[in-house]
Amino acid sequence: MYSRPKFNPLYPFHHLLSGHLRLGVTADKVYDIEDPTGSIYRLITLLDGSHNAKTIFHLLNQDFPCITLEEVNEAILSLKDLGFLLHTDPSQHSLSIKEKERFKGNINYFSHFTAPNEDPCKYQDILSKKRITIIGMGAFGCSILFNLAGLGIKNVKIIDFDTVSLSNFNRQMLFKENDIGRFKIDVAKEFMDKYYSDMIIETCNMEIDSLHTADSCIENTDLVVLAADQPYLLLPRWINEVCVNKNIPFISGGINIHLGQFQTIIPNITGCIDCMYTKNIREIENYYTIIKNFLELNFIPSNMATSPNIMIITGIICSEIFKLLSDIQAPESSGKLLMIDFMNFELTELTKWDKEVSCPTCGDKPQNETLFELFDQYYDFNKGVVKR
Repeated sequence: MYSRPKFNPLYPFHHLLSGHLRLGVTADKVYDIEDPTGSIYRLITLLDGSHNAKTIFHLLNQDFPCITLEEVNEAILSLKDLGFLLHTDPSQHSLSIKEKERFKGNINYFSHFTAPNEDPCKYQDILSKKRITIIGMGAFGCSILFNLAGLGIKNVKIIDFDTVSLSNFNRQMLFKENDIGRFKIDVAKEFMDKYYSDMIIETCNMEIDSLHTADSCIENTDLVVLAADQPYLLLPRWINEVCVNKNIPFISGGINIHLGQFQTIIPNITGCIDCMYTKNIREIENYYTIIKNFLELNFIPSNMATSPNIMIITGIICSEIFKLLSDIQAPESSGKLLMIDFMNFELTELTKWDKEVSCPTCGDKPQNETLFELFDQYYDFNKGVVKR
């Protein structure tokens, strides 16, 4: 039993009809309770975290003399089991007073998902201890870094080699006009030092142009966010192989005009990128030729990303990051490639795959399909990265 029970201020409570009390408002957490005398309503008003059960009983008993202490305790226990009481237990977290105030909105949000005996501060504490690596500090990387600061992530490594240019400003919001010509990772770090001084950012000025360079920069991290897209098809495979070998989850995403895509790979739980290719080569007609033509064409489209669309897709990705790191629930994109249409906000599952036994990267009985031999031909063929 709570020593000083508190009704979660996240939820409204009101008399829907005479004698009927409604608790909550969201579809997943709303209850109608019979309250003919109004005693339950009055009880909830006393659950402000400042009274113990005996004091609540005495205050309630003034208006409802027939109520017993046992009934008060049972009612409080029922509200707890329904998830309407806030649980406070400092032993479950190490947040400072400053952190609890700064991330109060997060903690209130987390309280909707916590079990009755969990302190929602626990999840903020979990996030603060995670280490994340972001590859690419362009539109995706900037927005994701900013969102991670809002989530309270304290340890981030950012990898990029590009410099700020005028064409970045329609979608890359961490940079200023007088930053043109400077390395993006340096400017991003300076910005975040002022925005969230507790965030420790490690910068790595590197172009990932091979499996070797990918391997050298991904280490000591709980999650990799692939926020770069060149070289096409090759870069995700390099990151995939490194993350599978080091048992590190990764999330990636991209934009194609009015469509955004994202996926989550969790080694030993979901299939990997090469599992997806293994499935596609088996199920899609002429898939080898499609990939071969794409690699040979090396088409680099002009930038078509707008700030609102970037904010939507990176916001979704960071919500997936929260689910993954907190373990509150599995990311919706686990082992899937999902697409959102920015015009109608429809979410579509493009493909879903499981672990493939014959996958050359994570399979138990790997087989090197001709498609992967094709990819291997391009591993050392660096066509460079086109600035956009």
